[in-house]
Parts: sequence; C-alpha cells; structure tokens
Amino acid sequence: MYVKGLLQALVLGGTIAAGLATTAAFGATSDDQVQKLIERIDAQDRRIAELEQALETAGGKDEATVPATAAKAAPPAASWADKLQLKGDLRLRQENIDAEGKSSVSRQRVRARVAIVARPDDNLELGFGLATGGDSPVSANQTLGEGYSKKGVDVDLAYIDWAIVPDVHLVGGKMKNPFHRTGDNGLVWDSDLRPEGASIRWDNGRLFAVGGMFTPARDSGGSSEYVSGAQLGGRLQFSDSVILTLGASYFDLSDVKGGPLLYTDDDSAGNTVLTDLNGDLVYATGFKEVEAFAELAMNMGKLPISLFFDYVNNTDADELNTGWAVGFTLGEAADKGSWAVSYVYEDLEADAVLGLFTDSDFGGGGTDVKGHILGAAYALSKRTNLAMTWFINKTDQSSATERDYDRLQLDINFKY
Repeated sequence: MYVKGLLQALVLGGTIAAGLATTAAFGATSDDQVQKLIERIDAQDRRIAELEQALETAGGKDEATVPATAAKAAPPAASWADKLQLKGDLRLRQENIDAEGKSSVSRQRVRARVAIVARPDDNLELGFGLATGGDSPVSANQTLGEGYSKKGVDVDLAYIDWAIVPDVHLVGGKMKNPFHRTGDNGLVWDSDLRPEGASIRWDNGRLFAVGGMFTPARDSGGSSEYVSGAQLGGRLQFSDSVILTLGASYFDLSDVKGGPLLYTDDDSAGNTVLTDLNGDLVYATGFKEVEAFAELAMNMGKLPISLFFDYVNNTDADELNTGWAVGFTLGEAADKGSWAVSYVYEDLEADAVLGLFTDSDFGGGGTDVKGHILGAAYALSKRTNLAMTWFINKTDQSSATERDYDRLQLDINFKY
C-alpha cells in the first residue's frame, strides 16, 4: 500500500542515513556496529507494523485505491431534467359545416395540448396535462372570433402509471383511453375522451387484456356512480409486414338508465330519452355494449395499408341498438414528403352506444348517424403535417325525415 511504502521508505532511509553518518564519523565499520544497525532496522520494522495496525483500526485505506473504488460503486445520478419530458401538439383548423335545416357555419378553431411526464423510477410514470376547449369531455377545440377574448384551458390529464410487473400497467386518475380503438375510429369512444378512474392493462406483444372502472357522474347525495369495461385481444403475425389484430370488449353503463343526462341536461347526443316527474330529461335505456373488432395491417408495395371492421351492440336496448364501421388507411404521413389517404363508412343507431362518448365530429357528434368519412394527410416534416377530413353524413336516421350533414375540416398539425 501507499502508506506502508511511504513509512518504510522514511524509516529505512532515516536508519541508513544514521548508519552512514556513524560510519563516516568513526571510519571503518566494526562487527559490533553492523549488529547494532541490524537491530535498529528490526526495531523500525516492528514500529512500521504497529503503525499499519493502528491505521487499519482507524479505518484508514490506501489513498491510491479509494477514488477508483468509489467511482465504480457510485455512478453519477441522473439529473431531474433526465426524468422529465415535455410534449404536446398544436392544431389550427378551418371548418365548414352545412347541416340541413340549419344555417351554414364557417369558423376557425384551435386545439393546444401540453403535458409534463415524470419518471422518478423505471417502473413509475406521472403525467399532468392541460388542453384548450373548455370542459367538454370529447373535444379540446376552441372556436376563434369572440372579440379576441381569452381562451379556456383546463386539466386534460392527471394520472399515475405504475408498471407493477413486466407487461402489466396499473393506471389511476384522469387518463388517456386505455382501450384499443380499432382503426383509430370513434365508433364507441372519441379520441379526445379522458376517462376518470382506474384501469389495468396487460400486453405482451401478442395478447392484451384491459380492465377498467370509471366514474362518469355522482348521484344526488354526492356518491360516485361507476361504469366498467373489459377488453381482450390478440395479434397474429403472419410475416414481418402482415399482422391481424382481433378482439372483443364489454362495457357496462347500465346504471345510467332513468338517470339525468351526463354533462348537459338538455342534449342527449342522439340517445332515446324520457321526461321524468320533474320534467327533466332522463335516459330511456341503459348501455351494456358488446364490441367485436378486427384490423389487418400489411404493405401494398412500399406503402403500409390497414383495414378494419368494428361492431357494437347494446344488449340493454330492444331496438336501435347496433352500430358498425368499416374502413382503410393507405400510406402514413410520418416523414417529410410522405402521405396517407383514408375512408370509413359508419352506421350508428340511436341507442347503440352512449352518445356523449362517441365521435364528436361524425354527424355533429353523438348517435343516430350514418355516412362516409374521407381523409387525407401530407407530412411537411416529421412533426408537421397538413390534413383534410370530410364528413358526408345523414343524421336523425331513426326519425321519419333524415337530414344531410356535411362537414369539411382543413388542419395544420404541429407536434413537439
């Protein structure tokens, strides 16, 4: 060790120097003088051993080895900036609506969303996000042109995502929809819906299962009312580019039957309603929604293509209880210069699903709608694209007179 070597060098050097000095002073060395020099060296060796023992007892270590050992045992800790991620998007929209029996609408809208995601541990994620659009559960759009007034911003996300074991995530709070949305279509759930409650998801790449219990409302006494859902699916990979996804879901919202309308008290979003003894509108039926879906992803030449079919039936309603959608997407607007086109045909009867939670754009939002959705997108860069969506629909299909509904959206989207 460094300490031992230093002690030996100092002591031995002093001893030799003393011996040499004695020799130089008195001339030739006698046998007696040599013996005394050897005894002095032995005494110094014992003293060195005693000093080493004292250092070890006091916890002394070799200074030359301490830095290297410490460097291996304690790598630099990640800074707080490495554990945080800021992400979001901004969309500018020109929208034209022509609904039969109503005045035409031309308006500009903006949607801005931002979220901070923290990962304090490898298996824990915390998210908090804000979005424009007021308190609508299915839209973050904010219409411009109200005297340059300030625009509302509300909590969009507030969740904890805990990976309790590999492939299993437990999520609580206000979260992104945990259920698979076939073809990214809004037959059952709008893309902007943020359920509130708890969910658990298992996904090993081939099979996935999701369960959730959410709180859409509270009763007159302030106690929470619950809805639940479960989903099971699997992916069959036939080659590197051909994957078939199959699955089924069950959503139980039966407790809303006879209860007040959710979110607003005068808009049923297409669902059948009754008037109670107080003159308030209430849901005429509950919703026990059984869903089946299939999605095929493959390549057509160098272009990706996906085809999907989605079906839902409300077993709690005796009529007007079915919805379905079929469509495809060709291409992908991802890298600069890439593009995509899409088409969907959808038919959603009045009580097939809870109208408040379905696509807020198709037919103006809600159920009792059928028709076409045409889309196209072009990527200006990896994070910026232009998009067009055209809804050609029929509303009020359960009534004696259907109404035409056309809606054209031109968007520019930015992501960061």
